[in-house]
Amino acid sequence: DLEDLASRQAEIVSDVVSWLPGVRVLVCPTYYSFDAVLERFFGRMPVGYWRRLGSELPSGADIFWTGNRVCSELISAPDIERIHSQLQRPVLLWDNYPVNDLAMADRLFVGPVRGRQPGLVGACSGYFSNPMVQPRASKPALSSIAALTRGDDPEAAWGLDIGELRVFAEA
Repeated sequence: DLEDLASRQAEIVSDVVSWLPGVRVLVCPTYYSFDAVLERFFGRMPVGYWRRLGSELPSGADIFWTGNRVCSELISAPDIERIHSQLQRPVLLWDNYPVNDLAMADRLFVGPVRGRQPGLVGACSGYFSNPMVQPRASKPALSSIAALTRGDDPEAAWGLDIGELRVFAEA
């Protein structure tokens, strides 16, 4: 419930950056998505939060963003442009696929990544994926994301890795 939340966070990150020269600092803001569910947990987002955070964070600090939702089914170039216009800087995409923690702990997401527009990767300062708690079962989905970041077909990469997963299961 701090109106100056973004300024306080930027001040803390600025201190960390000054203590760690030459180290890339990644910041997960309180509101890391357009998803209103975050306000249920963290309270109402202060007016101008993203604009203030983007302008006050040190230029070398990257800002995580998960898309329109905490777990976004679709992330498009216009979505990236929308958050860029508010932060006035690129975001580091934190794709919550194929994550299966918390309320999704009973699900496995082994299919290829879908709903990610071509050219998305080039619009961001980087692309991270949040894997499942089962590392080997995450491999096909993560390989499809790696293909996406290279500009290759995620579906084709996923097909190849399913074969590799079977080899692991037989070993």
